[in-house]
Amino acid sequence: VNVWVWPTMEQELKREWIDCPQAQAAGDETGKEQELSFRVMQWNTLADALTKSSPDSNFYRSPPEALKWSHRKQRILAEILRSEADIVCLEEVDHFHDFFQPELSQRGFKGLYRAKDSSPCVYVQPNNGPDGSAVFYRSSKFSLVEKKEIVLKGPDGHNSSQIAILVKLEPKLAADIPRQKKQNLDGETEPESETFSPKHKKTEQQPTFCVAVAHLKAKAGHDEYRLAQGKHLQLELASFAQGLPAVICGDFNAQPAESVYQYFSSKGDLKLASAYATALGGKEPPFTSWKFRPSKESKYAIDYIWYTHETLHLNSVWSIPTEDDIGKAALPCLAYPSDHLAVCASLQFCK
Repeated sequence: VNVWVWPTMEQELKREWIDCPQAQAAGDETGKEQELSFRVMQWNTLADALTKSSPDSNFYRSPPEALKWSHRKQRILAEILRSEADIVCLEEVDHFHDFFQPELSQRGFKGLYRAKDSSPCVYVQPNNGPDGSAVFYRSSKFSLVEKKEIVLKGPDGHNSSQIAILVKLEPKLAADIPRQKKQNLDGETEPESETFSPKHKKTEQQPTFCVAVAHLKAKAGHDEYRLAQGKHLQLELASFAQGLPAVICGDFNAQPAESVYQYFSSKGDLKLASAYATALGGKEPPFTSWKFRPSKESKYAIDYIWYTHETLHLNSVWSIPTEDDIGKAALPCLAYPSDHLAVCASLQFCK
């Protein structure tokens, strides 16, 4: 039995939900009927095996206690729960079976996981196996309709070490809406009526939608590689979604000036918008990852939530802590368990 020592409010980094009136107004002008809303989190949680600290390795400014899994796992869970996210997309997960799945299952989530075929974690001793990506969804709100795992292809068309998970989710209906009993991919027989939200309006068809989680190739000098992976991801998701609303979450390892970001923001077939760029007047946050390596300081925005802006409205995003809030040691720190900040958005279906 885990005995949790929960962070106090004073210990947590300050985060607030920033409303996006301009995005909502844009949706109102189209005359589209507003539908169900949901919150989605994107977070590279930092693999346990990759937290080693020494004068010649990453995170050398981070306090040793901040890098211990026994400390970090409590804060990871606390951050997920305080976001009140309905869908949680994670990368660098190397404790799925012994931490994420059991802990989030107890709190009403179901999850899917895919380990990397080639993970740097297995070359570190000790390790907990390869890292990978995971997607969790609140089972009281969604049923799993379909899932697909893909290995992203590089510029040469060959499989890379990076993977993605695609899921198709169906919101569960409000109690006053009848539905036929059927078996879903969760292995459940769905009752004739279930609760989603008291504000849910009666509709003839469920707003089934798709979510993808991906982790693109890291390190400088691989712009074209990440572009190829991004194009492959969009191609696979477009085929999988078949015109349904879609959300893509991921650590892209690419700043906004890079070609894969430009492709997602202005090209491709899915007509995507970045949640934070939409909320912040066209600009991404100053950073979503901040760390000190022996050779340099790394501080940049590389984590994104993309959504199909013709079928989804953006309601709000979770604020990004400031440098002063985090402190001079950067990330991870005692108050925050990863070198990446979780980014979250509240989205709403349109009809």
